[in-house]
Order: sequence, then C-alpha cells, then structure tokens
Amino acid sequence: MIYIVVLILLLFGIKYDSRLRSKSADRYYIFECIALILLMGLRYHVGGDSIRYGIYFENSSDFKDILAYGVAQGGFQPGWIVLQALSKTIIDDFAFFQLVHCSIVVGVIFYLANKHCQHRFTFVALFYFSWYPYFCTEIMRESLAIVFFLLGIDSLISKKYVNYYLMCVVAFLFHAGAAVLFILPFLFRVLSKPSSFKQFLYISIGVFVVSIMFETILGSLTDFLFSGNQLLENKSEDLSKSSNLNIYGIIITIINSFCVFFTYWYLKKSFLSTPYSCFVVSMYLMTIILSMVFIPLSRLQNYFVIPFFFVFADFLYDSIIVRKYKFLLRLSLILFLCSRLSFYVSDVKIDNPNVKPIKYYQFYYPYHSIINTGIEKERETFVENQSL
Repeated sequence: MIYIVVLILLLFGIKYDSRLRSKSADRYYIFECIALILLMGLRYHVGGDSIRYGIYFENSSDFKDILAYGVAQGGFQPGWIVLQALSKTIIDDFAFFQLVHCSIVVGVIFYLANKHCQHRFTFVALFYFSWYPYFCTEIMRESLAIVFFLLGIDSLISKKYVNYYLMCVVAFLFHAGAAVLFILPFLFRVLSKPSSFKQFLYISIGVFVVSIMFETILGSLTDFLFSGNQLLENKSEDLSKSSNLNIYGIIITIINSFCVFFTYWYLKKSFLSTPYSCFVVSMYLMTIILSMVFIPLSRLQNYFVIPFFFVFADFLYDSIIVRKYKFLLRLSLILFLCSRLSFYVSDVKIDNPNVKPIKYYQFYYPYHSIINTGIEKERETFVENQSL
C-alpha cells in the first residue's frame, strides 16, 4: 500500500503550514518532492497511457535518427519526440524516461507552489489526492505543456508578452492542445479582476455558446493547424463525436465544482484579490462551463487546476473565511474530495463487448515498480484493446 504510506508522509508535512517557514520545513518539502518523483518515476506498467507510451518508446528514434530524419515521426509534437530521443540516447529504457518526465513535471509544480502558495504542504496533499497520478501517467505529453505554460503565467500577469508567448510555443511543441494558450492575453483584461454578477453572467453565457459551437471551431482549427497529421486529425474526429448536453451532467458538474464557485464568489467580494488569483480561478471556472456541453474540453481544466489549488490551499487558512464561512469552506472541501474519489471508482469502458469495464483506480493499483516488477493482466488487456 505504497500510496497510503506516501499520503501519510504528506499529511504529516501539513503541520509546517501553521508555522513560519524554516530550514526544516524546506528540507521536508524537498523530501516530499523527491518522494513524488520517485513514486511515479520508477513505476512499472502503472497507468493506462503510460503502457502505450512505453510501446511507442521502444519503437521511437534516438537522437542520431532525429538528426538524420527529422522530428516529423509518429504524429507526435516535435518537443515530445526530441525529449524521447535525448532520453533514449542516454539510457534506452522507458523507466529512465519516466523518471525524467516526472522530474520535470513534479519539480516545476513544487517550485511554483513554493513561489505562489503560502501553504504549500496543503497544496501538495490536495495535488497528490487529485491530479498527481493523472498528470504523471496519463497525460504525459500534455503535462509537459502545462508546466511550461505555468512557468509563463507570471509573464502574462506582468504583461511581458514576448516571454509568455515563448513559453506558449514550447508548450505547443509538446502538445497541440496548447494552441488555446495563445488567446489568453486577450482574455486576461476581462478575467484578471473580479467582475459584477451581471458581467460574470454575460461571460458565462458567451462561454456556454462557444462550447455549443466548438465542434465547428474544432474542425476549422484542425484543417488550419493540423492538416496532414493523421494522428491529430483522427483525434479531432473522435472529439467531434463527444458533444452531449444533459441536465444531470450539468448538476453534477456544478456540485463537484462547488469549491471553485465558492472561491470565485469570495474573490469577487475581496479587496485583497490579486490579478494572478482572480485570473486563474476565473479561467478554471470558465473551462468547467465549457466542458458541460463538450466533455473533452474538460482537458482545458488541466492548465488551470494547479494554480487554482495554489489559491484554494491558502483559502483553507484564511482567518476571515474560516470565521465567516466555515460551513461553506468545509462543504467545498468535502465535495472536492468526494468528486475525486467518485472519479477514481468510476467505470472505464471501451467499445468491445469482450472486454469488461475496469475501475479508473485500476490503472494505478496494484502498484509495481522497476524494483518489484509485475504485470496486471486485466489492466494490460484493457489498455491493449483500448488502443486498437
């Protein structure tokens, strides 16, 4: 039960958040960072997409082949191909590549949490319980794009657009979904300060309309940006079939995202809110509204969930909120934890009657490392059929 052991270590670290920062706290923070890098960096056949990426890695080029034949291989973005090639040139083993990947993703997130979040240990616990396995094992390409975007947010806030767009370009080189980041400077003016309820309602309606029209927008973007890339064209076609609107889905989304609405509501009333906090919370809320109709757009939440939890972790310790809104604060935290738990115990299905659904947590449990290798037949069978 390695996950529980690590969780206990992270919960133990929360005690430092009620004290002034110290060298012992910094050392324990570094220890937590290393622990999370090693946990997923040394995994063996853990995670759904990780298994497929491992297969791709075996057949990928090393750096010499990249220099000879270029980076237009396999339909992946050039940044991912180059990183794989560099890793393969050093040590031709997917376990080493996993370690490199986790070091970048987890290392950057810990660095930014230390910079932007006063209660960093609480953030780490929330991150571990929610998006940590997803970022490290499922969306490996996108998580690299996310951390480079996060490194560029400060430049966006300070209006250093050249630096911001450079980070966006790097992010796009790892994942095509990062194309949406190029329009954020145009949204920043509107979403970087608390709006009135009427303004918020108008913005929400506009975002909702965009989600309804997104299938048409996606087709145009695919033709313009990804023409000739068969992998991305196929994914775009699959995504276009995912539009669905139902009242039950809307209600569940609102309930599961109560902590976001509560945070936004407080920011709107607070004179202490910063452009950083208001922007990331507003964007996270907007991406939630987008995904109510076009479910795959929930992937856009991945770009803002980390900075949102920088803000939310500090909310949990805000004296005014704790005194005035204790019930709402506890309710939002409980709903968040329940929503993530329900996500992990939900069924994952594929269009194959011969393969029974598995629970999402089965992608990660049982856990095996490169030290104690093992293969779970049910997991491998499901992933193999899922990739066909």
